[in-house]
Amino acid sequence: PAWQQNFALFCFLITLSMDTGFFKAVSGFKFTSRKHRVSDDDAVDRINSYYAPVLIVIMSSIVMTKMYLLGDPVQCWIPPEFKPAWEQYAETYCWLKNTYFVPPNGSIPGDETVRQGEELKYYQWVPFVLAIQALMFHLPAVIWKLMNWQSGVQIKTLVGMAVNCVDDSQEKREDKIKKLAWYFRTAIEKKIRKQSGFFYNLKKVLIRYLLIGRAAYGRYLINVYIVIKLLYIANVVGQFFLLNGFLGTDYDFYGLGVLRDLWNNHDWRHSGHFPRVTLCDFNVRVIGNSHPRTLQCVLVVNLLNEKIFVFLWFMLLFVAVVTILDALFWLAWAFLPNRRFATLRRLLESAQSARRRTADAEPSHLYEHSAVDLEQFFNDYIDSDGAFLLRMIGKNAGEPVLKELLQRLWADYRAPLMNRAAAKGASSAYK
Repeated sequence: PAWQQNFALFCFLITLSMDTGFFKAVSGFKFTSRKHRVSDDDAVDRINSYYAPVLIVIMSSIVMTKMYLLGDPVQCWIPPEFKPAWEQYAETYCWLKNTYFVPPNGSIPGDETVRQGEELKYYQWVPFVLAIQALMFHLPAVIWKLMNWQSGVQIKTLVGMAVNCVDDSQEKREDKIKKLAWYFRTAIEKKIRKQSGFFYNLKKVLIRYLLIGRAAYGRYLINVYIVIKLLYIANVVGQFFLLNGFLGTDYDFYGLGVLRDLWNNHDWRHSGHFPRVTLCDFNVRVIGNSHPRTLQCVLVVNLLNEKIFVFLWFMLLFVAVVTILDALFWLAWAFLPNRRFATLRRLLESAQSARRRTADAEPSHLYEHSAVDLEQFFNDYIDSDGAFLLRMIGKNAGEPVLKELLQRLWADYRAPLMNRAAAKGASSAYK
């Protein structure tokens, strides 16, 4: 039908527009080197917001192509007296009205309401539901981009500068690290605080309920990011319920149920899930009289639908597991300051140890520190959002770049302190 074809095209184009890199993903699937990968999230976020939607869009496109471009979506066994026009009418009617399943050895129910209760109401909508699922996967990423943009910190720019340091010569790398450290501090010190609008009010809610006892804007990014992680979890868990509700299955775990059926040689003829052969009732009016007809139809597309939804279920299971585990790690990192402090301290000391071996001419005070110095450095100079940005840089640009950046930030932090101490000592000596 024309309306369904137009609606299918509309949903398909909307889904493609959710990510400007779609065609690049299909051709190269974005398996690029770290040097050319710039992102404001981590790998698990990209699984949720990029790779999973791309796979779902591909599946939706395959089903849509099969249903609307390659052959008829349903083919029925037509009585010999039917003319070609009648055949086309009957098949179109059965496709729109829904067909119902009766086991091969079962009898057709005489009660019309019973037959209506057995109707398959999902197969026409498979590509559209898949498109909606793809958009649902991508939605948290859109929210994240809007919210981190409101903070005034261009995370993607910061990560891009860090990624550009990878594989450079030592001289160029040091110069880029200096610029990166300057940009990092500028971003931390000059966060934009908008005083009106929806996002400002949302920030106030986040501050009130998530940032208890801490500086309001010192934890804005990390707490928003944790909320986004929880949205990813809510999305993937909700998609399991969406899948079961859409398919009308009695399985609690659809993918495992289908595998169990296959293992027990219990195919669609017995289970009724994605049946290939169905029945369709309609009436033919001849000279004012209504003649009921029951046609046997073949839904070839259900062979494809079954494989797609089994794959989709296991893909959802994989995404759910990695997303929940990743969120637990982030929660521990975000709300256990000692863990975060220990991680950054280890990286800084490792960077300093390597630097001592290659930079003998540098002042020794750049490597000296006490527990109090480090605590002030991480809590006051870096703060929680700064630690979040450092972690994001490490996840995208690698640990070596992160270590060098930490060392440069430490040197920038220590230099004015030591200059003031030296000036104070000189003043005392003069007196």
